[in-house]
Amino acid sequence: MARNVWAGNDRWPSGRNLGEFARDVFRIEQCSTDKEKALAFYEWLIRVMMRGPNFTISDGFGTFSRSFDTMAMFASFGCFECTGWGWVGAEALQAAGLRARRVVGQNDGHTIYEVFYDGAWHAFDAFQAWYFLNEQNEVASCEELTRKPELVHNPIGTSSPLGYHTDLAFLGKRHAWGDALDIVQKIQDETYGWTLKRGMEIANLYEPADPPLALYCGEEYPRGSHCQIAAYNHKGAPTFPQHEPFWRNYRKNMHDASWFNCDKPVRTHGAGALRWQPLLSGADAPAWADHACFENGTLRPTGKNRHCEVWYEINVPYFVSYLFLEGYIQGGGSDYAGLAISADGGKTVTPIGEKLTSKFRIRNGLAERKAGKTSVQYARNIMLRVDMHSHDNDTTPRLQSLRITAGYQQNMFTQPMLLPGKNKLWLQADETNGETLTAEWNFTMKGQEHCLALPLQEDGKAEQTFDIECDRPDDLTMRGVSIRCE
Repeated sequence: MARNVWAGNDRWPSGRNLGEFARDVFRIEQCSTDKEKALAFYEWLIRVMMRGPNFTISDGFGTFSRSFDTMAMFASFGCFECTGWGWVGAEALQAAGLRARRVVGQNDGHTIYEVFYDGAWHAFDAFQAWYFLNEQNEVASCEELTRKPELVHNPIGTSSPLGYHTDLAFLGKRHAWGDALDIVQKIQDETYGWTLKRGMEIANLYEPADPPLALYCGEEYPRGSHCQIAAYNHKGAPTFPQHEPFWRNYRKNMHDASWFNCDKPVRTHGAGALRWQPLLSGADAPAWADHACFENGTLRPTGKNRHCEVWYEINVPYFVSYLFLEGYIQGGGSDYAGLAISADGGKTVTPIGEKLTSKFRIRNGLAERKAGKTSVQYARNIMLRVDMHSHDNDTTPRLQSLRITAGYQQNMFTQPMLLPGKNKLWLQADETNGETLTAEWNFTMKGQEHCLALPLQEDGKAEQTFDIECDRPDDLTMRGVSIRCE
């Protein structure tokens, strides 16, 4: 088993920890002052985050509640409304060593963040894409905007554009911060990492999941979460020309009519899946097993009237969107074979396949979530139980094949994208325990398909530099980054 596995590119900020992401931004942009760091982080937050719905996750009380999991907002869901952007910005900057705070305007509940440098606070709203300059050509604070509304309504200088859609930016009251709340942002400091068993492969794709497999986030977003920023603004000019070369190849029309910029190509979340055939690893694959006989890549009970119970554990850093199971059972007579899932280590169990015979294909995900049934959606740790028994001396059920696919949603812009020029790719694991890991970057460039592979055979980090021969980020299209454990 390999532990804390991750892959990256020194040219693209890490998506495994918010503080690490911010520090990578400072390094990539060669920032030396806190002002340079604040401005660079503001641009990169816009580059990698999306403007979309709030979301709810399972809260452990049998219901779904609003999430304030900053890493999930950033790396898994990839989008949120202004509240989430304020949470992510304040935590990332503080974790990277800057003094930052989350600010909520009582006039409408809008959330931004402020950064302290050069002896003063400076207000940034990456969600609405604005900051305003004062007479000294410095980014103004909330206090200054309240005292001098003309800094907003007749700006000296500003980021561009004022809002991702001017009719949705509420600029008429963006100066009103006199009653704003200074809220302490607790640093969660979560770091993502994969735990992979032999035979597992994960693949992070730079495209959205099929709508029937997407994370459910309300009927206003029938095709899953996605951005609301179109390529062109209300005047027909590019909305974010500095970011468009990084976005152009990853736009898709989601046919969402719930907000401005509806029915136009926008950025979307990425898809991913962990795939595994655990029977090929026999008794080494389960978390635990009772009365189980593993032989020649199959599984059966050890004898008559013995209940064979095998538990497989699936851990995913991101939010799971679906579970797909495919296999074949040989048996009959008084035989029984079934499958069940658990999200709490087996303390509660939900059957998803009973009295299985012959071939089976089972899916759990969006349909169950919408129907209010037990669903794997928004889980990150899943236990799969296989149980079999027979009361017949001559007939024993045998599981001859089992393929597990755990699909998940991830923010493709927090994945290690390739850029023109030299890219130092890396693959690391705290423990390999004799396993061999291989990461692959698949992409299309100049009409040709390419694959860069990087192996790791011992604890630590493997690095290799690859030269990408193109001129612009949109000269290549990322397809996926995968890691397999052998």
